[in-house]
Amino acid sequence: MSESNPATAANGETYVAFGAAEVSYILARYPGEATTRSAAMLRVDPGAASPEVLAAGASSLLAHELGTVEDGLLALSGAAELLAYTVSQATHWTEVAFFVEREQVADGALIIQAPLATMILQPRALGTWLAMVKRPEVSPREAVMMLTGAFLVVHPDGVVFLAAETPDGSDALFLRRDNDGRWDIAGEGAASRATAAASPASDPEVLRALDVLMGSTPSSAG
Repeated sequence: MSESNPATAANGETYVAFGAAEVSYILARYPGEATTRSAAMLRVDPGAASPEVLAAGASSLLAHELGTVEDGLLALSGAAELLAYTVSQATHWTEVAFFVEREQVADGALIIQAPLATMILQPRALGTWLAMVKRPEVSPREAVMMLTGAFLVVHPDGVVFLAAETPDGSDALFLRRDNDGRWDIAGEGAASRATAAASPASDPEVLRALDVLMGSTPSSAG
């Protein structure tokens, strides 16, 4: 990866689709503790990918103009460079599941946070991922609120489950809206305790809980 600020590497791209071989190549190219955790969250084992699969991933990235060949090696660019930076430097991982009704998942997402960038990845068919490059001015908690709000507009009786992992531990939240548009929050960790108030909760209270869940601010809960 280049030494430029990875947060600007995508050149304004918003959504980029990555194939399974492309993701495997990126994960295999940048091994490390954070990459290992990212791979586990993505349900990808780059170590199990054959040389042919990795070569196909590199070729596909090159064909999609997400890299160039420099001195015989593939130099990633754009959204691929940003994805490589994010998965290899990640400090927080948040899984989001959207339930239209009990135990029926409509969609999901994985939010990977690194010091200089955050990417939101949604699983699609055949092991592909749709990646959204979060705008720098939008915080991770605001991105979650936008995703959650958009889902609940379409499915007002739905429930959103968030499970976050950091090197220091894990936490989880359930969110839904009541008939008056207020939030119901459920959970047993610091994030739910951060609201300091019983449900229903206001938007600022939910944002405070998401701050704790996603590591934006430290929890004062004991």
